[in-house]
Amino acid sequence: MFKKWRRVLVFLILFITMNSVGAEENSDKNTIEIVSILKIIASPERYLGRELRVVGYLSDMHLFAYKTDSDIARMEHAILLPLFEQAPWEEVESCMNHYAIVTGTLVDTELMMANITSIRIREEGRGYRGCYKWTASESHYH
Repeated sequence: MFKKWRRVLVFLILFITMNSVGAEENSDKNTIEIVSILKIIASPERYLGRELRVVGYLSDMHLFAYKTDSDIARMEHAILLPLFEQAPWEEVESCMNHYAIVTGTLVDTELMMANITSIRIREEGRGYRGCYKWTASESHYH
């Protein structure tokens, strides 16, 4: 009896593993991928031209891996967000100096994201809330 259940369990594990690998291979290229800043820094060419969702500390139009990186201006751990080219400062000012989830497209291997479609900031004890949303169809970086 135990051998029968063991075979069933092994079959289920193999079935689930094979299906998850197949799903990754057939995934839609247009889905928004969640990526760490450090992964983007390590191989920016892999993410070039792709819409990404990135978590980091937003300060002075840069998304830093951590707040401490912002505090000491460690630019090698930052992605430039040229928000001033698509929105007035008043619209994005309240998003600065928070941990944030930024959705946009990596447009340069020198670590610049454009076409920022949303910024969600973290509020202590409350989770993330929308701070900025851009719905324009035109952009400088197509």
